[in-house]
Amino acid sequence: MATNKKIKDVPRPKPTNVQSRFQYDELFFSVTDPKSHITFANEIFVRVSKYEEKEIIGQLHKLIRHPDMPRAVFKIFWDYLKADKPVAAYVKNLAKDGSYYWVMALAFPCEGGYLSIRLKPGGPFFEKIKSYYAETLSVEKRQEEKVGKRKAMDLSEDHLMDLLEREGFENYEEFMWNALQIEMNHRQELIDKKHQENSDIPGSLLELEPTLRKLVESLEQLKKIHEGLVTHSNYILKLARSILFLSTNAQIGSAKLDQDDVALSVIAENMGSQSMRGEQSLIGMKENIHGLSELIGKLNFDIVSASLQVEMTIRFLNEINDGIYNE
Repeated sequence: MATNKKIKDVPRPKPTNVQSRFQYDELFFSVTDPKSHITFANEIFVRVSKYEEKEIIGQLHKLIRHPDMPRAVFKIFWDYLKADKPVAAYVKNLAKDGSYYWVMALAFPCEGGYLSIRLKPGGPFFEKIKSYYAETLSVEKRQEEKVGKRKAMDLSEDHLMDLLEREGFENYEEFMWNALQIEMNHRQELIDKKHQENSDIPGSLLELEPTLRKLVESLEQLKKIHEGLVTHSNYILKLARSILFLSTNAQIGSAKLDQDDVALSVIAENMGSQSMRGEQSLIGMKENIHGLSELIGKLNFDIVSASLQVEMTIRFLNEINDGIYNE
């Protein structure tokens, strides 16, 4: 049964430093309507949030929003969803008793609203993002006093993007591709995958899960090869520009020599022409490598998303078979 309470009428818990714990091998998920009212929450979501199911269903998703979260993160999140794109983000949530829990949230537009899957984060970038959020929130609060909430949110988003760019990410999309893959790899290292032997689970799903996992591992290797290409292309491009610089100096120097030394000028000119052609070729190669980087990132994000959806479906079917949703 859905709650009739409006979000403003729900008492807000006082945040504590107590963590509402869940395990790396657990996934929790929810479905919302287009206006972010929760229409479904699985058993793990209910347990970790400390609310009763009847208190959650029908309520706005910001019921569990933690005050430590910059509003700019949710702006980014909704910008993607409203553009009909999937999105991932680290999110700190607030449980009913004031405890907190961090998740890597992955959300997709779906028929009638949005589907969100959450996993426990703990990868090497997680600690950095917590400090970045704290810094971004501080900027947001200071700016709110000067320019108001809406403008402050835009400014704090710019600040967060500056922090991510310092980490080497060109945009938020590149960051979330990498962050999700890092968290999935970290999660996979920590949990012991158990073969699902429940005969009620479709065999196609059980076969698909390890296949998608192998694809993720293969893309990780491809990503390492790509990073090597970027490193070497930068070195070669730098070398080509050095040759172009030397040949230009040689042409300038040969202009001051006697006519008998015109051969040096011809050689220098040829070197310069070849270096310029080589530079243009290398620039084109770098652009192609950059295009490959975007393709790898997007493909990996899609495969990781598919893997999580398959795992979510298997877990949901197991919960149904266990009678969790029986009245």
